Amino acid sequence: MVGTELRRLRRRRPEVAGSVLAGTDGLLISSDLPATDATHLAALAAASFGLGHRVADTVRQGGFRESVVRTDAGAVVTYPAGRNALLTLVTTPETDLESLHDDARAVASRAGSALDRGTGRVGATPLPEAHATLAVRTPMASLPRRDAAPGRVLPDSAIVAAAELDPKDEKTLLTLPGFGGRSVRRLARTWLAALDDARQLPDDALPVAPAVEGPPPPHRWAERDPVAAARLARCREVVVRIAGSHDLPAENLITPDSIRRLAWVPPEEVTEETVAETLRGFGAREWQIGLLKADLTGALHDPLPATTPTHPG
Repeated sequence: MVGTELRRLRRRRPEVAGSVLAGTDGLLISSDLPATDATHLAALAAASFGLGHRVADTVRQGGFRESVVRTDAGAVVTYPAGRNALLTLVTTPETDLESLHDDARAVASRAGSALDRGTGRVGATPLPEAHATLAVRTPMASLPRRDAAPGRVLPDSAIVAAAELDPKDEKTLLTLPGFGGRSVRRLARTWLAALDDARQLPDDALPVAPAVEGPPPPHRWAERDPVAAARLARCREVVVRIAGSHDLPAENLITPDSIRRLAWVPPEEVTEETVAETLRGFGAREWQIGLLKADLTGALHDPLPATTPTHPG
């Protein structure tokens, strides 16, 4: 019956892009989303429900009815479904949520009743008292592990330091810059094992630094190509001036990388048309090109050297 209810809801409500039915402990019961997404959403819905249920009880304004997370691409709405389950719907941007709530609550009620009659509970944890410890109400073990950026696990500077100094033991490793944090120290054996694996690699298995494309860092321009450095300074002045006259941040008028590339290797023949085409190749929009092309064309032309006037006699 539960699956039938969800399918009927999707047929009646094409704006519902996906549905997840899960226990209040975050364990998945039924879904039409991809398995990984459904498992994660079930756990997150349980966390949202646990917090919402507690907030509702704290302010003494009745029971928890739903939680709504609005996004740029729609919304995610979670409803209680019986005593121990939750119905979560993923909707599209054009969804009329007020209209959806009545239909979704009815489906959640019928699905929850069926689950309550069938087993009396769902998953491993029945609905606790509102003032129970939050960690007990929503077991953290049911939540997905956080997908952290690599630089937050171990900074690049720490990796470079370890590669250069090649520590052989934990004590030496933990004295290196970047290895002082508790979470990093806890994985000390992992880092040492990685260093040991790297030592065993033959030379032909070592990574090769990729060829660097594009201009060098701006602080190197003066020594690498003083003429290009002067062009860059003039182009930047143009961008700042025009951005200011239109009340725009300079980086919104044109990306700094586009200006660096244009100044480092300008078109062979510098005209408004070739400058516009170059900017277009960098992904600039037509309104940006229209504002900049004339003044940037002038900035790209190297100024004539100053001449000393001669006086007769």
